[in-house]
Amino acid sequence: NGGQSWFNFGSLPSNIRNVVGLKFVNTNTGFITAILDNNTSNRYEILKSTNGGLLWTSLIIKDSVVLSDIFTFDGYNIYIGGAKFTNGSPNGIILKSTNSGVNWVSQNVSNTILMQQLDLLLLNHGVSIAIY
Repeated sequence: NGGQSWFNFGSLPSNIRNVVGLKFVNTNTGFITAILDNNTSNRYEILKSTNGGLLWTSLIIKDSVVLSDIFTFDGYNIYIGGAKFTNGSPNGIILKSTNSGVNWVSQNVSNTILMQQLDLLLLNHGVSIAIY
């Protein structure tokens, strides 16, 4: 009905305070970045659902970072933008997984405070990243 009415579907773990990023690649598989509800201000979690958001599984918890946008075109290659704090100063990072979130690598982004939105366009042998 065009978003005129909404209903609850599924639930997130009780330790989630806010959802920051959300991306579904199909009707079943989706990912979120979320702020954990605890006394530490920079503690984020990446979660995955394989049943349309009914249940969520934790993939990784990151300390001393801010995680924001998620980009994935297939659910296997996942990119998450954010910032890592070193001595109180933020530096842009991109987290990448090539196995649906099982393992992650972190890449620093020079001269960037926070990677807020990722739009990636795969062009033959390269990757283009737009930062907003």
